[in-house]
Amino acid sequence: MSNNLKNKFLEDISRLRNNSNSHDVKIIVGEDDNVEIFTTHSIILGTRSKYFEAAFYNEWTKKEDNFIVFRKPNIKPQVFSILLEYYYTGKYSLEDANNQIYMIDFFDAADELCLVELLEPIKNYIIHNKVKLAQQNYMKVYNASIKYEGFEAIREYCEELICKSPELLFESDDFNLVEEAFLIAVIKKDELAYREIEIFNYVVNWGMKQRPQINSKISELTQEDYERLRYRLHELLKHIRLFTLTSDEFYNVIWPLRKLFSNDLIDKLVEYHLCSNDDTVPIDTLPRRISKNLYSDIISLKQINTILNWIYNKDENIERKLLTCHKLELIHRGSRDGMDLNTFCNLCYFKNSTLIVIKLEGSDIVVGGYNPGTWNSLNYDWISDNNSFIFSLDNTKLNSDSYILSRIKCQNFAIKNFLNAIGFGDLQFLPNGIYDHKYYEKRIRCKKSFFIEDYEVFKISA
Repeated sequence: MSNNLKNKFLEDISRLRNNSNSHDVKIIVGEDDNVEIFTTHSIILGTRSKYFEAAFYNEWTKKEDNFIVFRKPNIKPQVFSILLEYYYTGKYSLEDANNQIYMIDFFDAADELCLVELLEPIKNYIIHNKVKLAQQNYMKVYNASIKYEGFEAIREYCEELICKSPELLFESDDFNLVEEAFLIAVIKKDELAYREIEIFNYVVNWGMKQRPQINSKISELTQEDYERLRYRLHELLKHIRLFTLTSDEFYNVIWPLRKLFSNDLIDKLVEYHLCSNDDTVPIDTLPRRISKNLYSDIISLKQINTILNWIYNKDENIERKLLTCHKLELIHRGSRDGMDLNTFCNLCYFKNSTLIVIKLEGSDIVVGGYNPGTWNSLNYDWISDNNSFIFSLDNTKLNSDSYILSRIKCQNFAIKNFLNAIGFGDLQFLPNGIYDHKYYEKRIRCKKSFFIEDYEVFKISA
């Protein structure tokens, strides 16, 4: 059959959707204030969907006024309308702006209705647009990443995003519905970039909003309220870093709620705030959280930790947690400061131990390198070094097996520090991206030239 005839056939079938005289199925979709009734053809649904074929065959439905009546309260009408169009025409659009806010709902519905052929393209769309979708509805995207296989990259992104932007969780309308286990997992993280006193306040508020709610003001809590709140927050309060609070925060916030803690802990806190001469956290307590300066827009904290292990850990078979004992200072971001040689020279020259991470344009591939020495204007030439390395990472894959680490083999050509070109022996990134496998051990990419979407430079210190 020619394409023209196929298109004509599909047009004729799609017109059936609007022919209400032959409809014999009524589907009530949605719940509460978001309900819509769709009428359609059983022959189309039964032929195009194994789910509906099974529903009609097993009599999951009932008949009213010559209509087969079917209820789907857990699917949004906006989503079902898209799927109904697909049943009739074989067409759907992931790029339509009106559809994008329902993308997770779209995947949920396709999964429930056994539309296997839609799952992979929708999943790929969600993965590649995880940044935008997670910003729109963090909890929905995160819950999907837990529920479905193949969403590991989204789950890792969401877990890191909540560390960078915890307000997506704490200021969410659904915060009080968050499960205790998830909240514990979040506040345990060293990388959570939020004031400790604010974390404490949100945790207490969460505890008071659990059912049955505690409606008293803090100053009016009864002994029964305290007992109930202490029971709800028992595990959560273990992860609040009380010794990192200021004396004012302790006096104004913690002291009025001291009944939530043991007398022994309160005595230690009082002694610490009265007797300590500096802000050093006691050795046997939880450490301060990691500075927000650590965060990259290009690679994850897990990837940063891996790179720190490449630098400092001589045993490459064991990865240690090094983020808390090393400082990474973002000294240059191309998209923020300018992506040109002059800007790089002004911001990065004479800074030692620098890590460069580069996002390739239109790709999830990241390349970069580590220069233990300095970039400088005193000697425009090759710089020798025996500890530098370059690497590539694929942000769609989580396992470290997908990383390529390439250490220097010709140390005299480790760093390209020319007047008109900056980079590593094999990997030039300014004024343009050029890769030529010569001086480092492993090949990290195939194409010789590449375009840069953004890059970051971090200065690393112990």
